[in-house]
Order: sequence, then structure tokens, then C-alpha cells
Amino acid sequence: MTGFPKNKKPSLLLTNDDGCLKLVCSLDRFINLLKKWFSVTVVAPIEEQSASSHSITILNPIFINKIETDFYGIAGTPTDCIKIALGFILKKKPDYVISGINSGANVGLDVFYSGTVAAAIEASFWGVTSFAISVERDDNKNLDFSKIYQTGYRVVNSLIKAKPPRGSVFNINIPATNNHKGIKFTRQDLRLPRDNFIKGIDPRGRHYYWMKPATGASSLVGSDISAIKSGYISVTPLKADFTDRQTLAKFLGMGI
Repeated sequence: MTGFPKNKKPSLLLTNDDGCLKLVCSLDRFINLLKKWFSVTVVAPIEEQSASSHSITILNPIFINKIETDFYGIAGTPTDCIKIALGFILKKKPDYVISGINSGANVGLDVFYSGTVAAAIEASFWGVTSFAISVERDDNKNLDFSKIYQTGYRVVNSLIKAKPPRGSVFNINIPATNNHKGIKFTRQDLRLPRDNFIKGIDPRGRHYYWMKPATGASSLVGSDISAIKSGYISVTPLKADFTDRQTLAKFLGMGI
């Protein structure tokens, strides 16, 4: 780590959208790895919040459950977790936020639906540099997760050493391989996937549609999807400004 006193670890807030159980049971080794280099506080949803996007809780109260020292469960969404952590739990803003490691890639248009990515973007609103980390699903269950955790840490550390602007957001996706080819900085693939629903009939004769991961679609060269398909770690810098500046300039020029 650079830019911090040698006797002081930088502070890090860790969250996810898979829930506290995932962090306790599956990501404990990742947490222990991060604690070697950071002062870590975990604030995560009590229950899984996959595909919750940037939703917030407004119709119900949000409860904080202290699970152990520096580990809190929130009855809310990943975005709620960031708001509660930065607004009430932490005495001061953390130096960094990591959201993940998510089971399943968050690339292409999935970025808009992802609770993992939303938590990282929410942190950027508060001026905190953040990292959303996801790993592509491996149906054969042959991934060496100790390598995945090391890879996630190394990518984050490399980005921190590059001293990005404060409040930057990086969407990191790791391919489902134990021998990735390296890192590629990518753009988001914005093409709409097709035919990613399973159609069926339930025992009562009702038609249903069940979303499945999109497969087989071609990907844009230089995109996040292309990178992980080729065995590379994808790193995509994101920002929350949706303004279409080209269209805005056109209408401002028309004087309507």
C-alpha cells in the first residue's frame, strides 16, 4: 500500500448483495486476507439482495444487527448498507469500499441491475473510491477460490497504487478460470441480450418465464464481456452521470 502511514492500515468497508451468510460461510478467507492490509468493517444485507440494483428501503424501518466486532447485518439493500454504514456506523468515511466478491459476473447491461455494483456506486456519491468485484460462475465447481481472493486483492491493490481520482468506481470481473491471462481495462458492453428466458408450464397449466444467464451472444471488442470470455480480468471504470451530453448539446443549440 502507498500513501498511508506505515503504522496505520487504510480503512475499508466491505459489503455485498449475497447477504451476511455468504460472507461468514464462503468469504471468510477473503475477509481475513483483506485484514492483513486494511482495517476492515463489514456491513452487509442480512438476506440476499441479488439484482436489487440501486434500490433503497423507504416503506419499512431499517434495523442494524451487530454480529460481532466490526461486522454488521442490515435489514435492507446493498445501497442501504452503504448509507447506514457511512451515515451512522462508521465514525468517519472509509478510505475504500469493496462490494463483493459476487458469485456471477456483473458485465454488460447486468451492471444496471446489480446490487453489488450499486453499492460501489453509492459509495462514490460519498466521495469514497470503490471496487465492485465479481467472479464468473463455474458450473463445474472447479475454481480455486483461494486464487480468486488473491486475484481480487491484487487487482484492487494495483488500482489503489495508481492513485485514481477520489470517488472513482471500478467494476472488476474475474473469469471462471484458475489461469487467467491478465488484466484488460474495458468498456461496458451495452447490447441487449436476447432469448435469456426459459419458457415453461407449471403443474397448474400456467405459462411461466424464468430468467437464465445469457449465453452464446457475440461481444464487442474491448468490452467487459469480451475480456472475460477471452480469459482476462475485466476492469471497467464507471460513473453515475447518465447525462447524454451529445443530445443535450443539440437541444441547447436549438434554443427550444
